[in-house]
Amino acid sequence: MPEKPSETRRLGLIQKIVALFMHEGVSHQTMEGIADNIGVSKRTLYKYFPNKEILIDLVIRYKLESIEAQILSMQASGKPVLERIVGFFTIIEKALKPMQSKLMMDITKNAPWIWPKIDEFRHTRILIHLGALLKEGYEQGYLRSDLNLDVISLIYMAIIEQVGRPEIISKMNIPPSQIVETVLGVVFQGILSETGRCAFQEEYMKGPSHE
Repeated sequence: MPEKPSETRRLGLIQKIVALFMHEGVSHQTMEGIADNIGVSKRTLYKYFPNKEILIDLVIRYKLESIEAQILSMQASGKPVLERIVGFFTIIEKALKPMQSKLMMDITKNAPWIWPKIDEFRHTRILIHLGALLKEGYEQGYLRSDLNLDVISLIYMAIIEQVGRPEIISKMNIPPSQIVETVLGVVFQGILSETGRCAFQEEYMKGPSHE
């Protein structure tokens, strides 16, 4: 079988499995049950995914890479940098919503080995994009000149990591949109220059999170 069609089929199966796991979790799922639910034979499922652990890993990787793809698309949009920074946190907000799904709650309890991979992805991929955005904002005079951008990036990632865990979100009992609005309204505005604050107010009021 040609490589491209095989990869296309595998991606299609992963997308169906993601939907299944989001609604029903993973711990009680068997490979046979997964195959039945997505409408393929058990043999076909094993052809693409040798075992359940690899399948869970691929599902999480798919979700993480989807988030990064949105960030890359936003970065290539040509929009003003402050609007893209707001857009970054809006993407994070949308990524936090599934943390209350059965999939993520289930992984927290029954597949904790996934979390180091999620944290590694955040630090090796997402942190780089955030740092690039902040650097661009700094170079355009929107951020305070007395702040260390590496430290600021790490602070934001620490916030994202802490509130981006199902057990934390469930205890906070507030929607992800409110978390992001607080970060933007308090933490983010604290690093802006006077020029940045004026521009931020204008961009944020018409920004992605208010569409």
